[in-house]
Amino acid sequence: GCSMLVLDENPRPGGQIYRAIGAAPLRRPEVLGAAYWEGAALAEAFAAADVDYLPGATVWHLDDALEIGVSA
Repeated sequence: GCSMLVLDENPRPGGQIYRAIGAAPLRRPEVLGAAYWEGAALAEAFAAADVDYLPGATVWHLDDALEIGVSA
């Protein structure tokens, strides 16, 4: 019965480890190594998840009442 919103400062899922996993414009994918490309399955699972996603969002405040300040 819960809903979830993922706030992401980046323009797309992937974080620091799998940055741009869904949009890497490489001609030679092996340059980034096999471990990087394992992130593709994680990105696909996230895309299929029942969550709301807000890229380009910066969380600048969270208090004890769980009030969140976000710039997007």
